[in-house]
Amino acid sequence: MVQSHMTYSLQDVGGDANWQLVVEEGEMKVYRREVEENGIVLDPLKATHSVKGVTGHEVCHYFWDTTYRNDWETTIENFNVVETLSDNAAIVFQTHKPSSRCVRAKINIGMICQTLVSPPEGDQEISRDNITCKITYVANGESPPGDR
Repeated sequence: MVQSHMTYSLQDVGGDANWQLVVEEGEMKVYRREVEENGIVLDPLKATHSVKGVTGHEVCHYFWDTTYRNDWETTIENFNVVETLSDNAAIVFQTHKPSSRCVRAKINIGMICQTLVSPPEGDQEISRDNITCKITYVANGESPPGDR
């Protein structure tokens, strides 16, 4: 699963990759492609974004910590943690506000956050002004035949 997420995350969006830009707001870009494997429609999404002043660790912490989920995820109607598999893996059941007729049986999500540091001038200490988090988010959903 990790290798699959890495492949989609690091894949260029142009050329044969066939990613279609569907949303662009400032630094944030969201792409999608439609793929069918063994009669199952896969609808992978890929989003890229950069956030100044925060580290990759901080973004990942607040993104995955369910305590803060409703603070940033405005499309969720409700959710509950079904099972915590480890410190960095959980199974979560969530219901999203109606946005299409597509019923998803399963969605696997991965996110890579890189902390980029621009060294300050001279002998100055590194501050939040010198850091940027580059985010790549991938979500691979499966829609069984007839659910699209």
